Amino acid sequence: MWFVIILVYLILVIMLTYLGGQRKIGGYTSFFLALFLTPFIAIPVILLSAKNTRIIRQQKQYKCHRCKLRYTEKLEYCPSCMKDGYKIKLKPLIMDFI
Repeated sequence: MWFVIILVYLILVIMLTYLGGQRKIGGYTSFFLALFLTPFIAIPVILLSAKNTRIIRQQKQYKCHRCKLRYTEKLEYCPSCMKDGYKIKLKPLIMDFI
């Protein structure tokens, strides 16, 4: 019987740690709150904490596989390699920024 109670308690602690990791309070703080002050006290504290907001911006870049230069404007061939006499097509890349 005690085994089941402890197992449910630890499952609640793990779930609240995951939930707290997605909020400003953080995973470690929510873990210790849930473990030492019981999950019933930790639930309102975690839910009242603000959510983490990430702003992800994508930028399309074009990369030359010969000279490894990147360009933000859409070009068909690498200008640097064209000066050297090579006609190298640029490959598109999508870069994520936070």
